[in-house]
Amino acid sequence: MGAHDKAFRKLMKEKGVADALLRERLPRALVRRFAGPPQLLSESFVDDRLKGAFADVVMRVPLRGGDDAYVYCLVEHKRTSEARVLVQVLRYLSALYAELAKSTRAQSRLPAVIPLLIYNGEVPWAGPRRFSALLDLPKTLRHLTVDFEILLVDVGSESVRAISSHSTLRGGLLGLKAAATPSERLQPVLDALVKSLAEDESTLRLFLEYLTGSSARRLCPRSNERSVR
Repeated sequence: MGAHDKAFRKLMKEKGVADALLRERLPRALVRRFAGPPQLLSESFVDDRLKGAFADVVMRVPLRGGDDAYVYCLVEHKRTSEARVLVQVLRYLSALYAELAKSTRAQSRLPAVIPLLIYNGEVPWAGPRRFSALLDLPKTLRHLTVDFEILLVDVGSESVRAISSHSTLRGGLLGLKAAATPSERLQPVLDALVKSLAEDESTLRLFLEYLTGSSARRLCPRSNERSVR
């Protein structure tokens, strides 16, 4: 598991962060049906064949009426918006639905699984957001094929102010944003990160260590790099 994945997983375990992410990013019609905070599911929920394939966070949200919705979060850390990422998402959705089918009564409908992708590449996301965009098929026939849309959070393209209203979530997303920001534009992002996490020392330490790690060291200003050696 890479540094991006570990940082994001730990961030999602901080108090109120997962709930804030879903409430800010999911459609309002779905958020209004929330009956409680999301529950992060353990890796045991995931098909053994897919463990380690990519960073996964699966959350279950109780909905009014007794139903559940599952939200699958994928941290894309390859630095490029690869078109075939949606093929990976399709594999994971298939595995999740297979697991849900085992635990759901035969006559019951399956809970909804909503793919949410957090992307922190150096360039804006240019890949497709719908699976059908990958298919060599006329639009008039696409209703006959598998299709889904991802909810995308492109942290590199979002402004410092708009990225989140929740301080810990904002600080964490700014940490991911900093990893995708050129050094000449990095300082305002770092300043906002530190300000957001001023009262959350553990998360601040997590993302400072993440940013000064070997995989992200080249993105930090030289003065900051010297100070941590």
